[in-house]
Amino acid sequence: MRSLVAACLIILSSVLFINPTYADTCSEYRKRTGLDLNKTECYVLEQVEKGEIAHFKENQSWPHGKYVNRFTKIEYRTLGVDFLKLLITGSIADFKIADEGVRIRHAFISKAVNLKNTNVPFPVEMIDCTFEKEVDFRGSKFSDKALFERARFMADVSFSEVQFYDWADFSNAQFKAEAVFYRAQFLAESNFAGTQLLDNADFSESQFLNNADFSMADFSQNAIFSNAQFLEVANFSNCFFRNSSNFKGCYYNQAIFDNVTGFSNMQMEWVYDLEKFGEEKDEKGIAKRGLKNHLKYNRTFYLALIKNYKDMGWLREADDCYDTYLIERLKRIRTLDDIIEFLFKDLTIGYLKKPHWFLILFLFIWLPFSIYYSGFVQNKTTKKGIKYKFSRFLWASIYSLDNITPGVDLKPISSLNQYFYDFPYYSDCSNSKKILYARRIQNLLGWYFIGVFLNMLINLTAL
Repeated sequence: MRSLVAACLIILSSVLFINPTYADTCSEYRKRTGLDLNKTECYVLEQVEKGEIAHFKENQSWPHGKYVNRFTKIEYRTLGVDFLKLLITGSIADFKIADEGVRIRHAFISKAVNLKNTNVPFPVEMIDCTFEKEVDFRGSKFSDKALFERARFMADVSFSEVQFYDWADFSNAQFKAEAVFYRAQFLAESNFAGTQLLDNADFSESQFLNNADFSMADFSQNAIFSNAQFLEVANFSNCFFRNSSNFKGCYYNQAIFDNVTGFSNMQMEWVYDLEKFGEEKDEKGIAKRGLKNHLKYNRTFYLALIKNYKDMGWLREADDCYDTYLIERLKRIRTLDDIIEFLFKDLTIGYLKKPHWFLILFLFIWLPFSIYYSGFVQNKTTKKGIKYKFSRFLWASIYSLDNITPGVDLKPISSLNQYFYDFPYYSDCSNSKKILYARRIQNLLGWYFIGVFLNMLINLTAL
């Protein structure tokens, strides 16, 4: 009978988390620290002091090898806010945190966390933890790594002006309310891969001094990165922007936007090269945007971005994006198909944004042929000088212009023939093979020019 009673007491103590050995351990921590600790917090202190992970997952060993299935109940994995603040700041009396830092898994914090202007001197891992109320780390400093992988933030979160001196990991975390990282500084690598941001996400004026990974992040509401600085690789590949996204004034060393979903109202403006232009951003002080060599070439993204700028009326941004696209596209031409596609598709897609390209194309078809024809034009007199050279070039230019304007005769060809040299074998000098072949090539280019011109008109009417 006595053995049966003893067995019942052991089972009961295990269920209530009060086995004698562990009760003594908890009493010791209460006495050492002078804090009114619950058994969950005592367990955390024990694990942290030993440099081990404090797990609160179902079927996880806790405490002293006893397997308990009651961690699904919130009260058995809830940490007090005051205890958490003292713990991660190293302010608990007569308690030393191991070199591994504070490592907690699957804990539940039910009250608002206010840790403004806090210095966290050692590694902190709050992986798979749930923060039920507001979290405020404004102005704080994490001297070592800060890991919040798969954490769930159920209310507003603020990491404004926080300094992360080591690795910051929010991968696969979930922010159900507003997430603010305004003017945050990430001095080492930062990871937001797969993060779900269900409300507004504000990273404006934040600084990423090392690689920043936002791949597969899901921005359900406004994504604000205005005036952010990415000094290494900024990876936004496979991101979802389901609402507006603001990248105005960002500075990039290299940005990757492969397979991005959601170009709707994507406001993307690139900061100028500060070493070359200083901090000026006015129209007069700076003539060119800073996309070149800062955005990884991705054809789909570039074309979508050009169209997006056009729809938003950001013609200057569209100009820069189109310029850079052409440069990158030219680098990748390898076959005849690439050449044809570039001439008849890529080179005509952006004239709405770059009107001077239309003029450049016209001059390219007109001026070289004018110079070529001028070698066959004779002066009416034998006098020499700039005046007569200009006269030769003028008649050659008219002749060249006639060849690139199908159906339009600025001056009849017959009246121009008298100004061309008489070759011994040709009575009609304009039919000389040297001129004839040039005319045929120029006629073809003239039709191409007309096609580009019509394409430009179609784009204008589509506005």
